[in-house]
Order: sequence, then structure tokens, then C-alpha cells
Amino acid sequence: MNIFQKVWKWIGDLFGKIEKKVEELIPVATNVVEGVKRAIENDQILTVIEWVKFAIPGDTDDKIINKVLELTKEYIPKIALQLQIINSITDIEDKDKQMIAVLDVLKNASKKKKAQYWHELAKQILYALSDDKITWGEAASFVEYDYRNRILKQ
Repeated sequence: MNIFQKVWKWIGDLFGKIEKKVEELIPVATNVVEGVKRAIENDQILTVIEWVKFAIPGDTDDKIINKVLELTKEYIPKIALQLQIINSITDIEDKDKQMIAVLDVLKNASKKKKAQYWHELAKQILYALSDDKITWGEAASFVEYDYRNRILKQ
């Protein structure tokens, strides 16, 4: 077994140890990111609420949806600044306008920058939703595992 297989086995084993509630939140975080990606690719989904509700499964609690909306408004601009994707949003106060500016820049960003951004967004959403039941590192591992083993296989 090579090192990558061992790492993925370890991450898979971690899934067995996390609380059921946190496990249910992992697809929520990755689905939100997939929804944002679709919004950028299609130019048809214009508001945050539309794409978040589109990305989250129908039976998900409204409290989770509202929390995700709040988190996306907070994290989309912050991550763009952290990853130096866009600097011009510092002069924009309206969160929705900040998100539109970030999403416009992401349309033309390199594949590497986009991947880095999406991973960071999913990680931060999952971590915030988990109420400190997992670490930052675990959040990163869980979203990566879910993306590779669920999203890519759809």
C-alpha cells in the first residue's frame, strides 16, 4: 500500500469516528461549493440564496441553510482576500456586491487558484457548521475525501 492509499484509508477510518451530525454536514459543505461553481459556470443563478438552496438537499433543516447563507456571505470575500484572488473588494462594503466581484474574478482564475479557493471555502463552511466538533485539518480532509469519493463519481 503506497502512502496515498494509507492516507485515504486513514481519512476513511476518521469518518467512522465522527459524530453523525458532523458526517451529515460534510456533503452540505461540498454541495454549497458545487452550487457556487455552477453559478459561475452558467451565469444563470444570480443570488446567493438561489444557489445555496439549489446546492443543499431538500430535507436539510432551514437553520442549516440559514447558517450556510450567513457563512458564504462572510467567507466568499474573506477567502478571496486571503488567497489574493481579488484585492478590489476591500472598498466594497455590501456583502452581496463583494461576492459578485469575487465570482466575476473566479470565472477567469487559473484552475489551481479555483481549486484552492473551492477547497478553502468548503473547509471553512464545514468547520463553522461543526461547532468545534472537528479540527481545521479534519475539515480539510473530510471535504477533500467527500469531493473525490462522491462529487467526482457522480
